[in-house]
Amino acid sequence: MKLLRNPVFWLFSLAFVYVVATGRLDRSPRQQDPRELDAVLPRLAQLALAGGDRYLAGNLATIRALIADPNRMTPDQVGLLARVHEDAAWFNPANEDNYYVAGNILPWKGQFDAGQRILKLAMDARPFDWLPVFYYAFDIWYFDKDGLRAGQTLKQAVPRAKEESDRLLLETLAVRWMERGYDTVSAIRMVQGMAAASRQSRLRDYYQKRVQRLEGLLVLEKAAAQHRERTREPLSDLNELVREGLIGALPVDPFGLGYDVDKNGRPVLLNSPRKEVK
Repeated sequence: MKLLRNPVFWLFSLAFVYVVATGRLDRSPRQQDPRELDAVLPRLAQLALAGGDRYLAGNLATIRALIADPNRMTPDQVGLLARVHEDAAWFNPANEDNYYVAGNILPWKGQFDAGQRILKLAMDARPFDWLPVFYYAFDIWYFDKDGLRAGQTLKQAVPRAKEESDRLLLETLAVRWMERGYDTVSAIRMVQGMAAASRQSRLRDYYQKRVQRLEGLLVLEKAAAQHRERTREPLSDLNELVREGLIGALPVDPFGLGYDVDKNGRPVLLNSPRKEVK
């Protein structure tokens, strides 16, 4: 009976229950309600519902964004998800969970500008944190293919890092981006590292699929280079690589979007489903 009256016993018991419960939640599939993000209240209305507490309003918006599964959303719902994340950043730009998830998810779902705005707010609100600067710079390098601007931006993260090893790594990466620009091999390594460092299993799985997608692109790039060497002509159709025996089959995109060829004959990632020609 003395044990039951001991507050330390209850503290450890509650902590144990919390760890077990959150661990199971992290492993459980998320059931996405299709109506979950059909509407977003104006910011003033959200603030009023939070009793005028902007930090509470920001936390509520962050929680709403975190329970949503963007992989099961329509493009319109993803747009609303971006608004929820931006609202959370407007209420509390220093919220770590919000910028972390927004910066890791939104750009990959076609919401590059929204992700950058959220990360920029976090950069300004968290001068002690180099991670939002890294994600901001990475998105410039990966999505805009602008190595010079990405490297210059990443340099801002160097003095924020507390560990000498982190400062050296950031400085080296910034110089490499400025000198060499974007290439698929580096992108694969970067995304692999981001998957390994991810704090959430959902993000880790998401990045691993991105790695698989980039590896498929790399196979196509190498085959396209061989095609150009053989024919002295740029690639016009990915199926030519199969017909010429350069690859056995087109890579399977884990997101179901596929690959295409740009006007210069370079294989590229499709960011939306291919429209069938009738």
